[in-house]
Amino acid sequence: MNVVSLAVWTLEQHCYLVYAALGACFLALSVYHRGPVVLRTARERRQESGLGGVQLLDLNLSCTIT
Repeated sequence: MNVVSLAVWTLEQHCYLVYAALGACFLALSVYHRGPVVLRTARERRQESGLGGVQLLDLNLSCTIT
């Protein structure tokens, strides 16, 4: 039995245990990294990035048809 087959068999046979371990890891990381989730707008992200951010160019192009 190769490694991939063993991993698939383990996940199939112990799915509840695997999901419980993943949930415990998620909760542990959530508690460890708890901090306020701040939603930012695109404008705020551009302001924080400074000159290196994406900036829109205002091209004043005029065309004359004769």
